[in-house]
Amino acid sequence: MVTSVTASTLSTLIANSGLTTSTDVSGFNSAHVASLSAAQVQSLTTAQLASISTLALEGMQTGKMRILSTAQVASLTNTQLASLSTTQIRSMTATQMAALSSSQLNSMTQAQLGVLRNDHIASLATSAIAGFDGTSLQDLSTGQIRSLSSNQIMSLVESQIAYLSTAHIARLTNTQIAAFETADIDNFSAEQMAALTGSQVRSLTTAQVAALTTLQVASIETIDIPRLSSAQVAAMS
Repeated sequence: MVTSVTASTLSTLIANSGLTTSTDVSGFNSAHVASLSAAQVQSLTTAQLASISTLALEGMQTGKMRILSTAQVASLTNTQLASLSTTQIRSMTATQMAALSSSQLNSMTQAQLGVLRNDHIASLATSAIAGFDGTSLQDLSTGQIRSLSSNQIMSLVESQIAYLSTAHIARLTNTQIAAFETADIDNFSAEQMAALTGSQVRSLTTAQVAALTTLQVASIETIDIPRLSSAQVAAMS
């Protein structure tokens, strides 16, 4: 049975290390959360952490954010995650970011997405990437998009392709370009095709080239056409 503790006695409870897994922490305020020791933060059950109000979470210092377990991070509600400051978000580790679900990822604000480090992006689960809302994907910087791994690129679904800007496309590495599934390449717009550099065009696999429509081929910059290999040209026919 959960032990109910009034807000007025929480500070005393914390000071005396009286926090247990049966303690009702839903009454915590930001000062109470700030008073938790590192060990106490780590001892919070996922249910306890999920019950803490968004205002109370403002009291969690960055050093304590970094020690949350992946299970604790995964238990944060969408509302809780969206309420975290950009400083708190940026302080999280890549391992913690890997625990985020697509639902949690989609709950993040544009400002929060903007402070994600490249190692944060690279650590996101492919399932989270596949479920990433298109408008949120569009908000990522070219540097963040460039940090996606080949497996993450492969996990993108067809409906997400339209949200990649021409600036995003132009910054992709050759390895990333080659990692797109043919169904995804088939959804590149004329503008996206025109944004490809000569080097990127050369990196297209023969399977990708074979999937291109006539309009897509015609959209490749004239200066880049000579970069196509004989195998790529043969795949077009």
